[in-house]
Amino acid sequence: MPLVAMTREMGSLGMDVARILESELRVPVVYHEMINNLADKM
Repeated sequence: MPLVAMTREMGSLGMDVARILESELRVPVVYHEMINNLADKM
């Protein structure tokens, strides 16, 4: 399974890039909020 880790800065269009990668690679995008939520439950 491919893994792409990226950071975003205001105006960098990071969300757009993530959506394109999600579509092209056919893998889900996991946002930091989701990871933080799971970590809090551990």
